[in-house]
Amino acid sequence: MASPRPPPASLRSFLDAHFASPEDLASAPALAELLRRECVGLDASLRRLEAQLASVSASWLARSAGARASLRRIRSRVLLLRGFRSGFNGFYRW
Repeated sequence: MASPRPPPASLRSFLDAHFASPEDLASAPALAELLRRECVGLDASLRRLEAQLASVSASWLARSAGARASLRRIRSRVLLLRGFRSGFNGFYRW
């Protein structure tokens, strides 16, 4: 069985900064509250980013669909012009 991976250096640094001695364990409830507030803030930021991503994605998709429709119209007009041109070339050959 594999041994558990050591915590990342950033976590070790965080814990070392807050728990330098056994007496620091008394501050654990305050630290827990600090971490809870931090998580609430991060969750709120994540929800804002998700909403922003949804909005930007919808906007991009709308523009993308519009651009795709414009390109299709241009392509069909080019094909139509090619058809006219080839028809006129045949007309002049008579």
